[in-house]
Amino acid sequence: MKRNAKKQGTVEGKVWAYLRVSTDGQESGNGLDVQRQHIAAWAAANGITVDRWIQDVESGAKSDRPGLVELRAGAGAGKVSQVLVYRLDRLARDVVLSESLYRELSVTAKVVSVSESFGEGFTGNLMRQIIAAFAEYERAVIAGRLKGGRRESARAKGTFSGGQGVYGYRPVGTRKDRGYGALEVVNGEADGIRLAFELRGQGLTLKAIADRLNDGGFTTKNGAAFSPTQVMRILNREAFYRGAGVLATSYEATTGAHAPVLG
Repeated sequence: MKRNAKKQGTVEGKVWAYLRVSTDGQESGNGLDVQRQHIAAWAAANGITVDRWIQDVESGAKSDRPGLVELRAGAGAGKVSQVLVYRLDRLARDVVLSESLYRELSVTAKVVSVSESFGEGFTGNLMRQIIAAFAEYERAVIAGRLKGGRRESARAKGTFSGGQGVYGYRPVGTRKDRGYGALEVVNGEADGIRLAFELRGQGLTLKAIADRLNDGGFTTKNGAAFSPTQVMRILNREAFYRGAGVLATSYEATTGAHAPVLG
């Protein structure tokens, strides 16, 4: 009876495999199916049975991924004896997060990258951290290319490419809508723009214009009072407000791609 009670109270460690891609359409050669195939082949070659497959479609810089949360909870409860990943960057593409997760999971489970070898001891730790650093660098490069691509697309289409919007305009719809990014005029803000240019034409200073806008009930996009610097930003975007192409923080417009605020 005592033997049975002990057996029932013991949690047997299992082998869990963790898969991750950043987006549903990721085609970098490391998609979910590819990761699963490599892990399954490695497990079969080493006589290991994968008891649970967990996957996420999230950025490797996030720590609150549903699958990762489940994996950490399972390991913390002693339910996992071994964690298999295709590559270490599937756990995280941030050096600090990667090392933190590796150390956390390693308390109760052995973390194995089926396509990489770290070794043991100080040398193993160094190699693991170097790999994590390269993963973070690669993520930054990819992010830079995507940002540049959005700007190039915006330059051609005169659409919103993310970030803080330019005063007087807003993108139509939401990111999930087809054609998201077309610009429409925000009437209340457009009135503030016209007033600012009218007052500037009268020779008023930036501070005097800001005071008049604030007295008239106009606010910035964030709902704050106008300052001379914010008035200057409006005045510097005259070409944009007249419908011509001009680079701004979040917009790249071409002539006729957005409705002009100024006549």
